Amino acid sequence: MSDEMMTEGERIASNFSMHLPTDTPLLPTGSDPKSLQVIAVLNQIAATHKASAEIVNASVDQLRENIRDAIDNANSSRET
Repeated sequence: MSDEMMTEGERIASNFSMHLPTDTPLLPTGSDPKSLQVIAVLNQIAATHKASAEIVNASVDQLRENIRDAIDNANSSRET
């Protein structure tokens, strides 16, 4: 959406916070028992990170929506 088409609330809200990446680097490979243990732990860490990042990102989206709505509602009440 171009700046001309955005409401003031959308423009301001888009500057609040940022999403966390949910992707993770490729895990090492190996078939020896120690490597398999390390890979299993890294998989758990990656899954926990992704789940946590998705929660944070949803909160960021909600924050942006609330800011947008508050600004747009305040502006529309001034216009009437």
